[in-house]
Amino acid sequence: MKPRDVSGNNTKNAGKMNQTIVSYYFSRNTLIVFAVFLIAILFLFSFLAIIFSKFIWITILFLSVLSMLLFILIPPFIKSIISFNANQPALILSNENLTDNINHRILKWSEIKKISNYKSSKSANFIAINVNNPKLVAQKVKNPMQRFKMTLNKLIYGFSFSIQPNIIKCNNTELLNTLNEFHTKYK
Repeated sequence: MKPRDVSGNNTKNAGKMNQTIVSYYFSRNTLIVFAVFLIAILFLFSFLAIIFSKFIWITILFLSVLSMLLFILIPPFIKSIISFNANQPALILSNENLTDNINHRILKWSEIKKISNYKSSKSANFIAINVNNPKLVAQKVKNPMQRFKMTLNKLIYGFSFSIQPNIIKCNNTELLNTLNEFHTKYK
């Protein structure tokens, strides 16, 4: 495979003989939309908590749900913003592995069983990645929330984890094709 430019992203010869690296970067627009979404959720739940402040148990419920949502959504968003500001790629494909800076994991191509497109609804479209040994890959994940999410993905959807192409500045079909091309060639 020759080094090539994919969707305006960096592709370079990494100094090693025949080492191909393809990098995909975070989408600024998606990060802005997600920030607006988080702010809207914060204001909505705060507003509802104020409206129902006469009923203490409803206020506690709203604040609990808000806290849980923020606890789950804010850390990955902050990591994505930091990576975006540092101009770090969201995905790096090389001869040896797939580096996923969105989910913060590195997978060797030999660990990946299948890469496919998964469409759960009209708006939710992502790339599903099945691994050969989900338990072994889950053991490498240090964050217990991500490990739990990985287990749930396997139980509910049938794949180990996913990449959301909407957070990456690229053509979704081309990203899927490039991932499959690397997987086929280097597994």
